[in-house]
Amino acid sequence: MSSSRGIPVQRLVFYFTEVLYEKIDSETGIITSKGLGKKPEDPLQALKCRDTILITFYEELPLCQITKFAGIQALVEHVAEARQVHIIDLEIRNGIHCITLMQALSTRCNNPIEHLKITAVGIKSKEKIEEMGRSLTTFAQSLNMHFSFTLSWQ
Repeated sequence: MSSSRGIPVQRLVFYFTEVLYEKIDSETGIITSKGLGKKPEDPLQALKCRDTILITFYEELPLCQITKFAGIQALVEHVAEARQVHIIDLEIRNGIHCITLMQALSTRCNNPIEHLKITAVGIKSKEKIEEMGRSLTTFAQSLNMHFSFTLSWQ
């Protein structure tokens, strides 16, 4: 049972269900009487808001950072002797993990990397992934790293 005025679990279920219905309605194009008074959301603003939420999420929940760093460290150790590295990322999302990987690879003293290539496999938001690729390219330039980014669109 859900209620907007019940115990915390009931409120959580109530608001989660409400948001889920809104999400389904917006994805399918259904307009409900509840949504008639709302103005259409600017998609660019929504993306900016989402990025802000993600950054806050990573700052507030260090466990997410720990798991990402552990994965990146394992990857860096696995390619320790490689001069050229090609990463195929099946779910690149916002690319935060790529920045950390690039920093780790750029600081290798014994075996500097000659070229890093990241191929992102995307199924949605092609423009967002392309923009992120440009940002990663700019970041690589600031590290003096030879870098290329490719998008494989499904």
